[in-house]
Amino acid sequence: MSGTWEFIKRHKGKIVLGTSAVVGTSIALYQSYQQGQSLHQQSPQSEAYKVQARRHYVFDSNQRTCDQSILELVPTIKRLIESRFNVDVIKREIETNNELTHEQKFTKWEQMKIYAFARLLGLAYSYSLLTVTLKAQISILASDICAQFEEPPKSSGWTSYLPSAVTNLFHGESTNQPGKSVDANSQQIFMQCIQYFTTTGIPRLLDLVEKTVSDEMTEISLKTQLTKEEIRSLVERIEKRLLVENPELSHLVAPLDENANMVSDNLQNLIRRLIRALRSDRCRETMKALADYYLSTACHKISSTSPSPMARHIPPLSDVFHSISSSTFDAPIRNSLCSSDVHQFAIEVFNAKRE
Repeated sequence: MSGTWEFIKRHKGKIVLGTSAVVGTSIALYQSYQQGQSLHQQSPQSEAYKVQARRHYVFDSNQRTCDQSILELVPTIKRLIESRFNVDVIKREIETNNELTHEQKFTKWEQMKIYAFARLLGLAYSYSLLTVTLKAQISILASDICAQFEEPPKSSGWTSYLPSAVTNLFHGESTNQPGKSVDANSQQIFMQCIQYFTTTGIPRLLDLVEKTVSDEMTEISLKTQLTKEEIRSLVERIEKRLLVENPELSHLVAPLDENANMVSDNLQNLIRRLIRALRSDRCRETMKALADYYLSTACHKISSTSPSPMARHIPPLSDVFHSISSSTFDAPIRNSLCSSDVHQFAIEVFNAKRE
């Protein structure tokens, strides 16, 4: 536990997505509030419409910011996976190093077999876990923004309509109401869960993936004849085994004990809500659907339909990694952000009951 918090302290300045987005959204919302005053005077139902419109605005604007943050993190995660399972280096050495013995080449082919599958599984679950985690975090903070607008602190002046985290920037003191608002420092540390995931969680995830792939492929030699459909079935078996042996992946993102007494109540509350969201059935279903999408896209790109030795499938499987891991237009990561499953998951977290 203490090691985790030492990590947070060391990286306190490295905020992936801090309160700047919260501040920007809040100021824009205040402008929307002023523009809606005339509507409030015209209709007794305007307050309900205004609250609903505000919630839509906060949710949508924060989700757009979230999508951009995910896309910005993708290249870093791709490099981590490539470095851990460097299939291209092994392949190049086999092709160019004439001093390798037959036994050495065989060993490297076996290693490349494991790495080719492991980095596809690693990518599928790293990208999927990144997506659901950031979506959950941003939805939780967006929900808090709305709660603070709906129950603003009692004070005079235009700042009474801003969340307390923003008011503090002007007054230099906390106006938090216990249980209703979250201080900016807690928000910043909360967002650093994704920093923990990219620096510590992903390497641990890749270790789990490599072990699962190695265990599942012990009986499959380089000469084993497999069709395209059988390759897909093999990937599904590996994926199923990974999830059975590791049913909870939330510890890779938020490894903190929900009963920890070393942190503020506000921060504990945020982390509990994140863990609860990541352990929900909706999250499991969403992450599985996203991972299946990446893996199906990879297997679909295998052109051979007739049975071929496993060794023949390794080069195309290693090559397809580069196309499915990119963040360019129409890349799987961009399409996944438009998924209705992801959208519904974010809405559920946003609308979840606050403690």
